[in-house]
Amino acid sequence: MALGRGPTAIVEQQLAVHLGELENGFGADVLTYVGPILHTVDDRIKDAVEELRRRRPKLLVVLETNGGYAEVTRRISDALRHHYKAVDYLIPSHAMSAGTILAMSGDSIWMNYYSVLGPIDPQVPGPDGRRLIPALGALIRYQELLDKANTGTAGAGDLEILLSFNQAELYSFDQARALSISLLEEWLAKYKFKNWKKTERRGVKVTTAMKKQRAREIASTRRRRRLSHLGYDSRTFVAPVLAGCACCDSTSG
Repeated sequence: MALGRGPTAIVEQQLAVHLGELENGFGADVLTYVGPILHTVDDRIKDAVEELRRRRPKLLVVLETNGGYAEVTRRISDALRHHYKAVDYLIPSHAMSAGTILAMSGDSIWMNYYSVLGPIDPQVPGPDGRRLIPALGALIRYQELLDKANTGTAGAGDLEILLSFNQAELYSFDQARALSISLLEEWLAKYKFKNWKKTERRGVKVTTAMKKQRAREIASTRRRRRLSHLGYDSRTFVAPVLAGCACCDSTSG
């Protein structure tokens, strides 16, 4: 099944053929979403899934997005997990920001040399209310200016920008950041690491606490990659994420 409106019947027919091939190859229902992760997208995805009269135990989500709201990823994941025992994500091009967070809720992530994921930096409405900006970028910029003001090195321009920040918005930005980290920690431990039974080197039995600790380490690493909103390919992102656990073979590089 594919979300969105096909421009022509021929294109829709070709899409149906390729989606059928994916369904057979993965032994799963297939849902395709291309676009930002904004409010109402969760409703559209839930409705698309619930329209199916017969469902397989597994769902493959073909995802391409520049990102969006972390809270929407929570609702999307909850809706998909309500109907499916297993959910995989296929990233043919890119899944940035909230798209990366959503992909991490999957049992497996399928990528190739061209696929990229991004930092776990949720996006929030910008000052103009029309475009989205990285929440972490705004928080970092505010802290930099605040540090300069506290040390007496801020210029008049710096102080003007500092005073222009809305404190209520900064609080909401920090809440969005905290939610994205919390979701990543929860989903990695629950889904991505579900088959991690023993440590790779010493063969020690893996506990729930160990899974959560590893998830926190990964969330911290993704949060520190803040200098750019550029993406990370399957070698620079996914491999380090899964390094050291026995579930590495569930992700295609």
